[in-house]
Amino acid sequence: MKKGLFLFFLFTISYSLAQNSKHQVIVLGIDGLNNYRFDEAYTPHFDYLKQHASWTLHAQANEPLSSSPNWKSIITGTTPEKHLITENGFSRKVYKNNPTCEEEPKKFPTIFTMIKRDNPKAKVGLFEHWGAFWRLVKGDKLNRKFWWEFKPKPSVKRAMAFYKKRNTTLSFIQIDQCDHAGHKYGHESAEYVKAVEQADELLGIVLKTINEKDNFKNTTLIVVADHGGKGNSHGAGTPEGMNIPLFIMGSNIKAGYEIKNTTVKNEDVAVMVLKALGIKPHKCWTAKYIDEIYLSN
Repeated sequence: MKKGLFLFFLFTISYSLAQNSKHQVIVLGIDGLNNYRFDEAYTPHFDYLKQHASWTLHAQANEPLSSSPNWKSIITGTTPEKHLITENGFSRKVYKNNPTCEEEPKKFPTIFTMIKRDNPKAKVGLFEHWGAFWRLVKGDKLNRKFWWEFKPKPSVKRAMAFYKKRNTTLSFIQIDQCDHAGHKYGHESAEYVKAVEQADELLGIVLKTINEKDNFKNTTLIVVADHGGKGNSHGAGTPEGMNIPLFIMGSNIKAGYEIKNTTVKNEDVAVMVLKALGIKPHKCWTAKYIDEIYLSN
């Protein structure tokens, strides 16, 4: 009897450790975050990432420089030429194109699809702040999904509550206030700088939650934008529109490291998410690993 209780105790301890050591990923996507207003904004949490993460302010967005094509690239690891989302997805006709991946006749595979295929019990959540984003993941199996009716701060707090559950695998957050300020007031405006500072505050909530939970021991954080902007537009064809920030922080990621690779693109986020989770990317994806950021491979 005592032996049985002892074995049960060991099993419980082992199971608990296995659960707690399971890696988690958080993606914080900031719509319309350009790379040239940081110096004018008060951004202590982005400054913290520069000191503790691998980062670049010159990752590349995709043409066409609209939100739906670029968010689709971020979650599918490929370009608009491949996933065929080439305009903003408010209309259903945007999604009537056939995927170019022969193995996926219905829909180009997303990071959510790949995680669920690897482990159907994996917990994945989406917390987004832009009304057309949900069409990009229509048909994906999500354990939590909060759509655009929630404001950014409540969405981030809901995402962090989801993340703190020890069996959560991916928490994907998309916030929109920088893009909104860029369109309404212009990317060169004081209002836009305020929106960047608000995004920094939300990043602070994410960092605080991770540090309290496991201090990045079993968590990878990726912060990315879909595009930048110039004037009141996305700045199509301009460096201000195409160059975007990208930050990656985790236990196996170099700290305070500015990425030298000049060909990094926003769709590379997808393969980095799966690499952190030990999952192979889909063969139809075209994204590449940013090998230089890893302490070991």
